[in-house]
Amino acid sequence: ESGEIEVTRCHAKLPGSVINRRTYATCIYPYSSDCVFYPQNPAVASASIMFDHNIPAVLHFCDDNLDNPETYHNSLPNNRQNRLCQMRSAWNVMRQGVDFRNNNNPPAVVNNTRPTIRLVKARKPRVILVLDVSGSMRGQPLQQLQQAATNYILNVAQNGSYMGIVLFSGSAVTRSNLVQIRKETDRQRLVSLLPTSAGGSTSIGAGILRGINLLKASVASGSPSGGTLIVLSDGKENQSPSIANVKPQVLANKIIVQGISFGALASLNLETLSYETGGLSFFVPNGDTARLVNAFTTIAEKNNYGRTAPVSQIYLKKITVETVKSFNDTVSLDDGNSVGLEFTFMWTSANAWYKIVAPDGTEYNNTAEEYSVLTTRKLSRFTFSMASIMLGQWKFSVSLPSTAIPNRQDIITTVTSKSSLNSTDDPVLITVNVQKGYLAVINAQVTLNITTPLNNQYILIKANDESAGADLVNSDGIYSAYFTQFNANGRYSIQAQVRAAQQKSFINFNYVIGVGDLRSSGQYVVNGSESAENDNSNFENIRLGEFTRITSGSLIEVSGYIPGVDRIPPARVHNLQVANVDSKSFTVTITFPAPGDNMDTGTAGYYIIRYSENYTQFVNDFKSGIEIDTTLVSGTSNISSPSVAGTLEQFIIPIPGAVVDKTYTFALQAYDDAGLASPVSNYVQGRFQ
Repeated sequence: ESGEIEVTRCHAKLPGSVINRRTYATCIYPYSSDCVFYPQNPAVASASIMFDHNIPAVLHFCDDNLDNPETYHNSLPNNRQNRLCQMRSAWNVMRQGVDFRNNNNPPAVVNNTRPTIRLVKARKPRVILVLDVSGSMRGQPLQQLQQAATNYILNVAQNGSYMGIVLFSGSAVTRSNLVQIRKETDRQRLVSLLPTSAGGSTSIGAGILRGINLLKASVASGSPSGGTLIVLSDGKENQSPSIANVKPQVLANKIIVQGISFGALASLNLETLSYETGGLSFFVPNGDTARLVNAFTTIAEKNNYGRTAPVSQIYLKKITVETVKSFNDTVSLDDGNSVGLEFTFMWTSANAWYKIVAPDGTEYNNTAEEYSVLTTRKLSRFTFSMASIMLGQWKFSVSLPSTAIPNRQDIITTVTSKSSLNSTDDPVLITVNVQKGYLAVINAQVTLNITTPLNNQYILIKANDESAGADLVNSDGIYSAYFTQFNANGRYSIQAQVRAAQQKSFINFNYVIGVGDLRSSGQYVVNGSESAENDNSNFENIRLGEFTRITSGSLIEVSGYIPGVDRIPPARVHNLQVANVDSKSFTVTITFPAPGDNMDTGTAGYYIIRYSENYTQFVNDFKSGIEIDTTLVSGTSNISSPSVAGTLEQFIIPIPGAVVDKTYTFALQAYDDAGLASPVSNYVQGRFQ
């Protein structure tokens, strides 16, 4: 604004010098990419920890309090904090969180800073299945429970963990105390104790209370804290004790509740209890065995304490087979899956004929020793030990005998492996972390499958890792998308599938999960552009083989939905960039990924782009800027007709009466056809020289 060159730091009065990180010589403007800001560790500034916690004088986060210049946030630089958080300080952002909102957790007076150290020893996982067998579970729901729970016990539950079973209707009964799973016979015994009939009223609290008592009995006089109850129910509570009656005991004993709401009538109190205890909550539509299987598997994945190899679900699909036509598909096994492999088929009327072909051509069918069938559960299974597992493409086919009646049926197919080591219709942000160790997996395909309450319709959404729409940081392994396609009030379930394409997806030591490219996210920054502190440019991409992963997310609860009413604006553009400044024609070229009509879905209606010579006034009042004359703008895009969400927009903007050595600031808003506006984008600057 003043025309002076400033290095990027917070706070603005922090002194230092700009030096070459290789030669340590003082840099002269214009700075090269090797120039970094080197603070002088002064006592003049006490913030911000997020900028550099190594400076001895820095003890605080930056703030917006003008009365304290030592911690005042520097809102001028175009760094990641200002770009993504709309120029707000760290404390301003943190105050919006539940920990500090409404003056929660004010500063405390601490007279004694002597630490209290408590030694703890981790226990093996202790899980109680608390299963609904009330009258509403008769018929198909009970069969689906049997199949999903059987798959969980046989293929997913960890070796060395403890498991018990409680059944409840109007009262609760113990089917199995906590027993340790050491071998296959332990799993078979637990499967034999799953329910075979249903009837009676519903007291979820009775089941939870019985589960608490089993966990307490397993530790004698110790604490059952950390124990897990997987509670599945399909109906509303109609008999005491209720969830509300037993919740104090759950919280007092620090027990985690993982809730599975089976069907639209399941109690909302189960969802609330799950969240309050730090557990997950799942919604499974009636008749959807595949999602029920996936809920159990996801709980196991989240509940892995690092003691045994985690379970990965690499295939899950409801397939349709006929007597005249078999179903054929392939599964890719990558190097992360090398301990155990199970193919499981859950059928509804008659068993099928299966053929599995390993990557080396070895065939397995219903006569192989790896094959087993539980007729009462309508479940067939192939179990491969480590010795017979190999990397590559596993092919399988499923067919019905020519005499099968009916001659067509659906079969839930799942492949698992053991590795070697909301309440309104507001947009919902969904993120999926794709990583190998601490490295981000780049160029993966992430598809979100959302089942809606309207006739169990499903919606497919692509998540991106390209700093577009919902995604904040490019290539950080966190794939993001907004869900906005609500079609009814009720519960929505989320399933994510990750697919890495052969030789297209890769990892690189430059790209860290949650950080992105280390070469563009370094600690010290110069002239508004971020530079790496270390030179990591020599690492090569490590191409990955094809693999898939499937997991479930917590349910979405929607109320207040009104059909035909558009209440969702386009997403904020947070990656606006100046691509070129032409001092001869006095034009500035800007680019950004297009937002959508509803957040990052669809196509926006139009853009309003403004610029200003007064940065401070402009960032406080977007409308104080000069609106771009659309008739003068050129480029590959159209202000009045935006591109579909995710497309890179480009505009070449002439600045009438532009002056050399003056800085111009640009920002924009996107509007949809209903007139709803996105938040103002990040602000970028160009300077004619």
